[in-house]
Amino acid sequence: MLVRLLVRAVATFAGAALAGCGSGEGSFPIVPPRAFQREILVVERAVLAAQRSITDTLVAGIASGDPVQARRGLTDGFRARFPASYARRVPDDGLEIRLLERDTGPTLDAAGFVDVLREHVRGWRIERAAFETDRFFLAEDGSRAVARAELRLAGVRKDGRGDLTALCDVELAKGEEGTWRLARLELREGTVLWGPGPRFEDVTAEVGLDYADSPENARMLQRFVDEHRTLALGGLSAIDWNRDGFWDLLGTRKHQTTVLFLNDGNGGFVRAPLPVRSPSESASFLLYVDLDGDGLEELVGSHVIAYDGDRATLELWTRAGASGEWIPKNGALTFPNPRGLRRIAVQTIVPCDVNGDDRLDLFVGVYGSELSRGKEYNTVQAYDGADNHLFINRGELVFTEESEARGITGTQYTYVAQAFDFDGDGDTDIWEGNDFGPNLLWENDGTGAFTANEALGFGGVPGYTMGATLADFDNTGRWSLYV
Repeated sequence: MLVRLLVRAVATFAGAALAGCGSGEGSFPIVPPRAFQREILVVERAVLAAQRSITDTLVAGIASGDPVQARRGLTDGFRARFPASYARRVPDDGLEIRLLERDTGPTLDAAGFVDVLREHVRGWRIERAAFETDRFFLAEDGSRAVARAELRLAGVRKDGRGDLTALCDVELAKGEEGTWRLARLELREGTVLWGPGPRFEDVTAEVGLDYADSPENARMLQRFVDEHRTLALGGLSAIDWNRDGFWDLLGTRKHQTTVLFLNDGNGGFVRAPLPVRSPSESASFLLYVDLDGDGLEELVGSHVIAYDGDRATLELWTRAGASGEWIPKNGALTFPNPRGLRRIAVQTIVPCDVNGDDRLDLFVGVYGSELSRGKEYNTVQAYDGADNHLFINRGELVFTEESEARGITGTQYTYVAQAFDFDGDGDTDIWEGNDFGPNLLWENDGTGAFTANEALGFGGVPGYTMGATLADFDNTGRWSLYV
């Protein structure tokens, strides 16, 4: 299955890459390798090495204003098509948007390409610079590769901020020393944004939003994030905890700490007590929502607090009155779990009324378990993640887990979910965003029973979904989903 997918992808990329190249003067067709590497782990290592090489040379050189360093990321015979001027301006109130379009002019050599990039960001102090690839096709002998790449440069100008994003087709060549350089580059599309206004300043410590980390612990956490050693350190929720009209912040770090930062109304924050008492109770995130209809919110945690035989339980707290003590409701959110299975990683919990009884149910998206990423795992279509769960609210904080009975099945790597009426029939559908595979739209039949619908453009195509935002962005009365 994986080989067939890659073959089809190569054919698609070849057609797209060659379509605009031609064969006349100044052309440079970017041709995918005839024989390409099929071992996923080998390709992934090459991707990381290539991105690191280009970032350390071309990107770092442009960011620092060093053209010599930038040209080290390009081969001696490098050729590029990248416009020196903007195709057109898009009107926008307070934001200058200039479009970069596929260039039909003369090709650029290494020095010319570097000069064009430097001119685009002239006067900027670059704060963010990145080069990332996808659709990476590695030659079987590992000597060259063809990829789709995104070049990103962003920073501060004297009159505000600037951001350049360029989507390109590229050919990369591997040198004898093991580093990679660009041999060909052709812009597909891009934008340059200029935004007036003041810079943001980091006032985290000044306003009291501080976990009180030691310098060494802070460096270690940053290294874990930079080196992708952890999926997620925790979460941050904006809530009005004490209903005083000011936004408070609820910060979590899995198995470390959970902190409530209360807004003092004067631009600062102070710590306040929570029912989470120990590091073992600290979840990746906490959901703050009224589940029993008494006007007071409950706390639902993503952490599995108990494994008991063939059952497992998520944490839930409720309150006895607005200023009352928080009470754990152990056993309220219990679900089937194979005996002995541990390390269930809940990644999202979505409150939604799926059966129209005016009670909020809970859809729980699970990323994986200790059995995930086994022999059958791959990064294109992986189905060894974990079961998702649907808790039906029976009232008075009594829930029953009914995912399978209501048609929600599968064991993908669910990272995010959204609940909304996709088809406008008056009930709540569930969209499931998955890593290492296709997303799914679970269509509600009106009774709370679901069917996977892949015909509406929301599923069937493997992807690496990391987030989704639901909004009526154009004020049409219809939901839009940004993935």
